[in-house]
Amino acid sequence: IVERMHESLVVLQLLLGLETTDILYLSAKTNGGVSRTWKPNPGCHRIQKTLMHPRVQNFLNSRTFFAQNYQDFILYKAANKSLDMTIEVLGRARFDAALSKYQKMMEEAKTCEEEAIFPCDSEGRFHNVTNCYQKDWGCGYPCLDRRFGI
Repeated sequence: IVERMHESLVVLQLLLGLETTDILYLSAKTNGGVSRTWKPNPGCHRIQKTLMHPRVQNFLNSRTFFAQNYQDFILYKAANKSLDMTIEVLGRARFDAALSKYQKMMEEAKTCEEEAIFPCDSEGRFHNVTNCYQKDWGCGYPCLDRRFGI
């Protein structure tokens, strides 16, 4: 569930017995930012802000759209319920404490954004040398490692 990504990461952390530092990240792709296209035409491009035409929004809110995508809505509801149930099994207090710690550490991790060298900079220029694990995955990890003593 995209809207619950942080909760999902914390549940994964607790299920697998990971440290909070294992699930920290810097986002390589943000609304209005610049990202690298790997295939078919490599290069840097600006990520467009999301704009939705009112007719499209009306259609997405229609009974027709709901009927045509009913199975997806059921799957979405089931995934949400599964996440909620997993949180309850793990223990609400334990989960809330882990989520709070994660959120604080993610705020602190933002201090590494200026040091991260992504494949594309904010001006859309490509960099051959980055501090990412691979492509645009795990960018800024040296700073995160230092910041959190990994």
